[in-house]
Amino acid sequence: MQWVSAQVEQFYRNPEYLDTAVIPCYRIDLHNRDLEHVKANEQIMMRLMELEDRLKGRLILFPACVFYDTIEHQIKNTIEVASNSLQQFNFVYYVPFDQQIFNIMKLVTYTNKEKLLSLTEDWYQQVLLDWNQK
Repeated sequence: MQWVSAQVEQFYRNPEYLDTAVIPCYRIDLHNRDLEHVKANEQIMMRLMELEDRLKGRLILFPACVFYDTIEHQIKNTIEVASNSLQQFNFVYYVPFDQQIFNIMKLVTYTNKEKLLSLTEDWYQQVLLDWNQK
């Protein structure tokens, strides 16, 4: 399920079926004209869309948390707010799109339902593995 009106309406009608939330987190650097980070973001987003399609009806892909800087307290606060808002889900995955965001997000304390996914690991398979073990 994606964050579009028809699918979100379905979520509000049947929230008990959705048990997995995925929150992409990435940084935008408008001063960096290197398009490699943009291409990397596109690839990760495509993998997230594949995952959403595979777990359709059970997973909601939230809009990305976008950071314009790697301000530690801003990132920690965003995760804390998200954590408090997403308590109804059995699984909550944060997918940072770059190493700087990941390093800051590692400093956050997560609940037992939340998981920070690393880009250096096969996070796609990790989500499927967790989901199949429930």
